[in-house]
Amino acid sequence: MADRSLSDRTMISVGKSSISVPRILKRLLEATIASGLTALVSLVIILVNSMLTAKGGFTQGFETWSAFVRRPDIIATMLLTAIVAITYFNWQSRQDRR
Repeated sequence: MADRSLSDRTMISVGKSSISVPRILKRLLEATIASGLTALVSLVIILVNSMLTAKGGFTQGFETWSAFVRRPDIIATMLLTAIVAITYFNWQSRQDRR
């Protein structure tokens, strides 16, 4: 079994201060931020695509994105991808320390 540190807490930097939080909360926050960035990138792609088409426009692109991003399978895919990426990077950083 893997060695666990004595502390299950970690630090989150907010502005110029740091806050001590449980590790799981930090991981959930990282997954939420990654999912939000993914949604933002998809918004940009869909808006640009919509504005470049003859019938499209900003409003139609936003409505398309809104319908897309609210689908449960899309939300689950974004969260799963974020969780897997964060888990892999944490595992990789632990391997590099050895």
